[in-house]
Parts: sequence; structure tokens; C-alpha cells
Amino acid sequence: MRIVQDDSDEKLAVVDASGGRRRPGHLSRGTSEQLYLCVRLGLASEVGNRAEPLPLVMDDVLVDFDSSRARAMAIELRAFAERHQVLIFTCHSFTRDLFRSLDASVRIEELAPRGLVAT
Repeated sequence: MRIVQDDSDEKLAVVDASGGRRRPGHLSRGTSEQLYLCVRLGLASEVGNRAEPLPLVMDDVLVDFDSSRARAMAIELRAFAERHQVLIFTCHSFTRDLFRSLDASVRIEELAPRGLVAT
């Protein structure tokens, strides 16, 4: 799969292995979320190559992925974190556990549930 800019209207298109083109809006939610996350990683990487590496802050970025896509993206995000600061916020224990299973040294901070205040 490749991402290209459509010459006719300068929007993104996805080219599959057979050469067929589809707009991101015609992809499944998980596939389109994965596409946009990859674009964000590419942009942050390119800016980091030209200037200072940017921190990446994401909220529930894996929630629309099936388990195999979530694992593949978590591996990619872990690799990206070797060059950039990456902060991932989630309320899903499977996301926390996934990152912990990939690298036991991943720093995980658990916050108090909303509405509870420690005194």
C-alpha cells in the first residue's frame, strides 16, 4: 500500500497492491486511523530531521485498531520513541498492557480517575 497525492485535486489517495486508488474516506475506520497516524509520524520525523525533534502527544491512538494492527503500530511507536519524545494517553488497559508487553522499561504513569482528588 502507498499513499499518494492525487494530481486532480491535491487530496490523498491510497494505492493498493493491484494499483487501485481509494480515498481515505472509503477505508475502514481502523485503516484510515492507521493511515493518518503514519502521516503524522512521517511529518514529525521530517520536521525533526530539519530542526529539533518534535514531541508527539496522542490520546487513545490505538482504540480503533484490531489487535494485530494495534500491536504493529505500538511497535512502530516504540521505535519512533527512540528519536522523539512520545506521550500516549489512554483510558484502555489493553493499550497500557500492550506497551508494557513490548518493553518493560516503558514509563507508565497512572492518573487518578476523573473526579477523585487526593488530599
